Amino acid sequence: MNRLEIRKEDLKFNIDRIFEKATECGKLENKSPAQIIGVVKINAYGLGLVPFSKFLIENGVNFLAVATPEEALELRKNGIDSKILLLTPVIQKAVLTELIKNDIILTIGSIYELDQIDNIYENLNVRKVNVHIKVDTGFSRYGFLYNELDLLESVFSNDKIDIQGLYTHFSKTLDEKWTNVQFDRFIKVVNYLKEKNIDPGLLHCCNSTAFFKYPKMHMDAVRIGSAWQGRLPNDLGGLKRIGTLKSRILELRTVPKGTNVSYTNKYTTKRKTKLATIPLGYMDGINVTRERDTFRISDNIKAGFREFKKIFSTKRLKVNINGQDCNIVGRLGTLHAIIDVTDIDCNVGDDVIVYANPVYVDERIKREYV
Repeated sequence: MNRLEIRKEDLKFNIDRIFEKATECGKLENKSPAQIIGVVKINAYGLGLVPFSKFLIENGVNFLAVATPEEALELRKNGIDSKILLLTPVIQKAVLTELIKNDIILTIGSIYELDQIDNIYENLNVRKVNVHIKVDTGFSRYGFLYNELDLLESVFSNDKIDIQGLYTHFSKTLDEKWTNVQFDRFIKVVNYLKEKNIDPGLLHCCNSTAFFKYPKMHMDAVRIGSAWQGRLPNDLGGLKRIGTLKSRILELRTVPKGTNVSYTNKYTTKRKTKLATIPLGYMDGINVTRERDTFRISDNIKAGFREFKKIFSTKRLKVNINGQDCNIVGRLGTLHAIIDVTDIDCNVGDDVIVYANPVYVDERIKREYV
């Protein structure tokens, strides 16, 4: 009954637009277009890891990136043989061994992680282990610090790894001044290595937002994730939203004025009201947002308070039934919502379009490519 519909036509539009943008920026910089790395972490941003990855590959994206070993191995299990970069370092020897056996490109961001590879190397049936090196230019999550130049140089001398790329990650992409600081730090690392006659491999630093906002930072490759589903700040890129969460009306009832609706009796009808119930709630992804990505302390405090209130409130929450927006009324349930449909013509079984970000839609809900 509940499903997340992904419109293939609109997804194809976004893919084509991203390739066009890469080509345009390449011409401006008088170089080849940046290679597109398709980031498919967190269940392909809610769009379904395996089917979405296959769709990208069918449409020209032959390099994928994931965040967990489980994602990487799931892709291999389902017959995907393209390049796969694991963006998160791994330290467990058994997991490392399995990843290397499945030809997953590893991320190395510390000497400890490199030592773990050294410890298992003798048991591997490979000439070298394929890796990308992560440089921390100001995110402080993973990676060698940008000013640890001698240490980085020593990593490149390790004869057990094949360093195929070097990358960093921007922490506040919409902040142009800070992003330029991080980019300059990364360039200094690159230049240092080249001065030492060291090939750093494929260079990449741009995520989806940076890809559209900073054409001169494309370098050799760009990592595209949220842009596939058309969800970028300030509508960058002119992309289309491709995922629609749908349910159906499960029950209809008409109640008199003064009737309590949903938990805690906080909402009371102000007139004779027709109510529709759908089997979707906040556990399914309704009313969940990414407001905390602003990372400002004041915003985080406000966002945390709002997130807590959202569990018990449906203020301004709407769905669409038969082309008309309708209000969710009463407190949103874990797995249900109640909608005021007094002013529209609808029946049990009618489709209900629910406004939700696919990344937060529960994985148990079926993804349908239409």
